Amino acid sequence: MEKFFNPKSVALVGVPRKTGVGAYNNLEILLKYGYKGQIFPINPRAEQICGLRCYSSVLEIPESADLAVIAVGRDRVPAVFDQCCQKGIKRVVIISQGFADGDEQGKQLQEDLAARAKSEGVRIIGPNTLGVYNVYQGFNTGFVDHYKPQRPDPVCMIAQTGVYQAGAKVFSENGFAKAIDIGNACDVDVVDVLEYLENDPETKVIAVHMEGIKRGKEFVRIARRVTMKKPIVILKTGRSAEGARAALSHTGSLVGDDEVFDAAFEKAGVIRVRSNSELQDAIKALVHFPPMNGRKIAVITATGALGIISTDACKDFGLELGPVPPYLPSKILKGLPEWVNLSNPIDIWPIGMISGKMPQVFETVLTDVLDSKDIDAVAVVWVSFKSPLHSDIDFREITASVQRIHKAGKPIAFWFYGDNVEKANKEYGSIAGVACFPTIERAIRGLSFIYRYHRKREEPKADSFDVKVDRLSRDKLVKKGNREKILVGEEAFALLNAYGIPTAPGKVVHKVSEALEAASSLGYPVVCKV
Repeated sequence: MEKFFNPKSVALVGVPRKTGVGAYNNLEILLKYGYKGQIFPINPRAEQICGLRCYSSVLEIPESADLAVIAVGRDRVPAVFDQCCQKGIKRVVIISQGFADGDEQGKQLQEDLAARAKSEGVRIIGPNTLGVYNVYQGFNTGFVDHYKPQRPDPVCMIAQTGVYQAGAKVFSENGFAKAIDIGNACDVDVVDVLEYLENDPETKVIAVHMEGIKRGKEFVRIARRVTMKKPIVILKTGRSAEGARAALSHTGSLVGDDEVFDAAFEKAGVIRVRSNSELQDAIKALVHFPPMNGRKIAVITATGALGIISTDACKDFGLELGPVPPYLPSKILKGLPEWVNLSNPIDIWPIGMISGKMPQVFETVLTDVLDSKDIDAVAVVWVSFKSPLHSDIDFREITASVQRIHKAGKPIAFWFYGDNVEKANKEYGSIAGVACFPTIERAIRGLSFIYRYHRKREEPKADSFDVKVDRLSRDKLVKKGNREKILVGEEAFALLNAYGIPTAPGKVVHKVSEALEAASSLGYPVVCKV
């Protein structure tokens, strides 16, 4: 995988002669991205493109390249791939579409390519892919001039689509540092990339979009090992029957039953998300937050109504409200009317308004909840206005100071409302251990993701998949099932038992008297299917 992400030289096959608007020229994009390695453009109809000499074929380039990127019509791909093999190029990205994502002919072409690659010791990404980008190396195999972050989030995105490369800043606040579109995954798959990223010092969080997976056993084993070092967040699509059909058309992926994926993800210790908004929140939380050792949070709010909504969100996302620190009331309620009370969620607005000490109240409450052993994280609902008349409720410096004192040891999730939200999100979001979210529900959901990751790391490692199989019984039943196209009743249960899967005891009967006798011998309660 190293030569996919950090090639010292690359051959680009099928570079268009046109540049500029509407050209989708991957050489032009690669140069703009800042790649410093050697480039061999290949186009038999051009002498130069973007100031670089062109070659008529892969065989003409003066030396073997670390990587070849093929972007020609699908019927020409096999011949070009053969040239790459002859030239000794061991890593190939196939941008071209129309393989397993197309028709039966394309599926066969893809299978032939995979077989040839295996025999030659060549690894393929794709087909039907944008390939790879690595911001740190200024490397990009794609043909889209998308955002290149200067200080990217330490996230690598593995996907079966180019959407997450083209829209990286939508899904991760500062863009992904690295991304790989495995496309149809005829060779390189999620498991290969996870294994590479396990020890990649530049990747702190791994995000995955997948439509299906081929090597389930290896995936669980590798993913479980990787999650002990860094979090893996997975958006598995094709959950519905309609989505499964769409996935088959998109990348040729057979998606399988969603319940099976749920079980595999749970065993692997990865965090599963079910929507792009969940993916965004999980990435943000895992990038910005320190570990969260328990599920108890404190909510600091400027409004009681949002405090109630926060309470509901805690219930929804598996968190709970912790107790108010015991010495906090005496610190901030002294001299206030008796009707002012203190509970979690902690509504500090009336306390700050009546006392005239809103900044001091916020600082005291934030400090005490972070000091409390019974609080694992903090969610803050606050308001941000542009008007200088409300500069007294800008707590950015207070938050930063308190976090420095506490060495950003606990996560703080903010949600702002008001007319200055964008600025507040940017300023508060730059504080260590702090992240800002578009709603309070998503802020608390973000906290739940960091807690889930901690909990999954603490769980025992996945058990071995090795099981004792009664092969004689299995083979007889499978043979009958293949012949008759179905196994029912006792035979279906017997097949499960052959794999060591326990089933409820049962009997086949033909009379009421036999049913009563069977029920008596099996023991009540029983279920009868007629």
